Order: sequence, then C-alpha cells, then structure tokens
Amino acid sequence: MSQEQPIRYGQVFPSMKGELAEEIVAPRDAALMQSAENVVTGETKKGSPAAMMQSSAAKNVRSGFVGHEDITGAVAEHGVGVVETEAASQRLVSEFVAGQNVTTKLPMDKTGSI
Repeated sequence: MSQEQPIRYGQVFPSMKGELAEEIVAPRDAALMQSAENVVTGETKKGSPAAMMQSSAAKNVRSGFVGHEDITGAVAEHGVGVVETEAASQRLVSEFVAGQNVTTKLPMDKTGSI
C-alpha cells in the first residue's frame, strides 16, 4: 500500500525549476490563476494552467495536505500572471506562476480555430 503524496508544482508544470517546483499546489493559487485567465482571455479552458492548478489543489485539499484558504508562499509574494502579446499578427498568451513561465500559446477562438 503506497502513501498518498501531495501534488507539487513540478508535477503539474515539468518546466518549473527551483524551490517552487517542490511547493504544494494550493487552492488560492488556483483561484488567482483562474481570475487572471478570465481577465485576459475571458474564460478558463479545460487543460489551461488554471484548470490544472484547480484540479491539483482540489486533490490536495481532499487529501488533507492543504486547507481551502491556503496559498503558496511564493505565489503570495510574487503572484501569478497572464500576459497577452501580439507578435507577427498573432495573439500569444503567456502564463506565469511566481515569475516562472508555465505556458505560452496561441489561443483558439470559440470555433477551435487559431
């Protein structure tokens, strides 16, 4: 029988480095990312960083590793961000957790087209 382990940032975002990669994903972290995604893109899509963080944080709460109001220290200090830029007539959306880029993508429109 294996002991359940908390879900950490490095598992959710393999490109994440340093101490943040070892931090447990917390519910307020996910809520902040969801809010930032909604402000910039108008929604939180399935598979987005916010959606992955929400799922991970919910599992960590259910397993008792964090409470409903917990926030990771690095996120409390440095925040999360979603930045939209235009390059070569294409819209790019980059998302950050405590200053570390977790994704840069071309967002799709409602029809599934880029």
